[in-house]
Amino acid sequence: AEFLQDFVSFKGAGMPARNSSDTQLLGGTVIRGKFSFRGTNISIADLGVDCGSATNATASDALVISNAAGSRAHVQNVVALGRDPADVAHAILIEGFAHVTGGNTVAVNNYYGHAIKVQRSNFGAMTSVANGGYGVIIKHDQDYNGTGKSVFGNVLVVGTGTTEFAVQVLCLNTGATDLEMRDISVGDIVFTGVQYGVAVVGDKGSTGAVVMENIHFGSITGSATAAGFYTYAYTGAFIGTVARGDMLFTPSGNSAAVESCDGVFQLITGKTVAAMPSGTTRT
Repeated sequence: AEFLQDFVSFKGAGMPARNSSDTQLLGGTVIRGKFSFRGTNISIADLGVDCGSATNATASDALVISNAAGSRAHVQNVVALGRDPADVAHAILIEGFAHVTGGNTVAVNNYYGHAIKVQRSNFGAMTSVANGGYGVIIKHDQDYNGTGKSVFGNVLVVGTGTTEFAVQVLCLNTGATDLEMRDISVGDIVFTGVQYGVAVVGDKGSTGAVVMENIHFGSITGSATAAGFYTYAYTGAFIGTVARGDMLFTPSGNSAAVESCDGVFQLITGKTVAAMPSGTTRT
């Protein structure tokens, strides 16, 4: 179902549970099939969106709240289930809104778990389970209002074992206009079953510049097969202050400052982990 009206509110009777194989939602209020909202003021609470394999034969986004001129969105006590971790689709996508509140959301079984592109958010805890690519991606690009000045609660990511990222904060510029992503705060992060734990990435694919500053995380705990924590600025991108718990990183220009959860510095080149160059310091 897709709703184009500007003012839409749905409140269910309760957040459903997942069955043991993550193929279907049970109990509470369940919406079967993609649930999409394109208006400017959206409120969704106490329900589940079921695009699981028991009821869905093809890949699909589950919950989508998207409007390039969105004003306010509230998403609270919602679980969204996809069909397969390899499906290039979103369990929960929220983008374009100037103010977002809510929390206690669960994203399951699509390539993207939570995908967030918003401004001025105060969003609570997020749980992502069995997503193939990203547990949580907080992204800024030129397609929507931008992403920044936002506070997110604690994050739990349970990957598939080959899930690429638990949490990625990404500024991606493929256009000519400069992009700035500032003032992002994420609470404590716990993850397992992923290749990379937490990443801050500035990526520039065209003439426009990329600037990222004041990206903060609480504690980061978990196991990752490649690296637990890193920042990376591609050529032409700049990453300013990044803080993790009580540790402060100041990468700049085209440098990379990378730290795994065991405190060993590493350099990420593409997806290859190598030793950190001599002379690289943490401040």
